[in-house]
Amino acid sequence: MDDEDRKITAYHEAGHALVQAVVDDGHMPVHKVTIIPRGQSLGSTMFMPKKDLLNHSKRRLLNQICCGMGGRSAEEIVMGDITSGASGDIRMVTTTARHMVCDWGMTELGPIAYGESQSHAYMGTVGAGAKNYSEETAQKIDQVIHDIVQEQYIRSLQILNEHRAALDTMAEALLEHETIDGNHVNEILEFGEMRSPIIKRVIAEPEPEPDAVDDETESQAEEDDDKGDLSGEEAPAPSPA
Repeated sequence: MDDEDRKITAYHEAGHALVQAVVDDGHMPVHKVTIIPRGQSLGSTMFMPKKDLLNHSKRRLLNQICCGMGGRSAEEIVMGDITSGASGDIRMVTTTARHMVCDWGMTELGPIAYGESQSHAYMGTVGAGAKNYSEETAQKIDQVIHDIVQEQYIRSLQILNEHRAALDTMAEALLEHETIDGNHVNEILEFGEMRSPIIKRVIAEPEPEPDAVDDETESQAEEDDDKGDLSGEEAPAPSPA
């Protein structure tokens, strides 16, 4: 990545981390933030849940959507522009909002399951199924999903503007160190700076075992001496008469 892409990625990930650090109730703290590319991802923000997630509350789902929009909001605030880097975030928050509306009854449309498709097999072919609600209801669903995402997008903008200095400090730390831990995120948010040292994690390569290699070599050499000058091979069979 060139310097411009690294800066965009640093602010994008810092936006996610900062929003999550603000809205989190201790249930899903930030674990690590990095701008080291992995696969198609230019960076990532990782979380460490305090317990297994068995249920999803409406409040935490809204916080999750807000955090998901934090990357795009940071780009808009700092760069004055938006990029395609938030495409995965947008898909994620839209899917979450649709579940809230259609599956979990968490909106004004009520505790009704929308979007159940009924597929039928006919002569070996599975049909695409049909909507079990009207076009008018479909428009209401789309509008509620849009409102949920838009409200959390505006909320993330407000959080980042309120903590703009912390956003800049976090992005600078990522540009310098590439990876920071969750405690660094909290320190920047609380004190305006990192107070814990950066711990570089280096994977040590296994060292060769020279003694074992030498023993095998000496053993092979002794076998070769027993067999004559044909090193590593058996003595040839006598020629047929």
